[in-house]
Amino acid sequence: MYWPAINSIIILCLTVIFILAFNQLTRKLANKQTELDSLKLKVDELAEQVTVYENITNRQQQQISELSNNLTTCFSPLENLENRIEEVASIIQLVQSDMSSESTEQKLYGRAKKMIEMGADINELVAECEIPRAEAELLISLYKS
Repeated sequence: MYWPAINSIIILCLTVIFILAFNQLTRKLANKQTELDSLKLKVDELAEQVTVYENITNRQQQQISELSNNLTTCFSPLENLENRIEEVASIIQLVQSDMSSESTEQKLYGRAKKMIEMGADINELVAECEIPRAEAELLISLYKS
């Protein structure tokens, strides 16, 4: 007897509950869609910023490459100059060592000449000047005449 009315009330209540739940889910879905759209906009903005930063990075890398090439161009003559300076320094050292050895030899022969002028004999020249006997004989014959 009351079953059809109770069934109708139950169905009506369930329908209202489903409608309310559906509306609530629809609102949540709309909110989530709004959040998703907002996030998509942020992702697009970030993608644009990434593109801008990539362009900036590429330009900076090109500038660094150009600077590196310019530095290489600038330092290449300096390296050549440094090599040339090292060559000149080694030549100067050779000349100085030659001059000091010549100077020592000149002093040695100058001393030998003075000894000969003072009357030194061959044995004294060989002992004092540390020159071979043949050179001592040659010097004596040269300076005594």
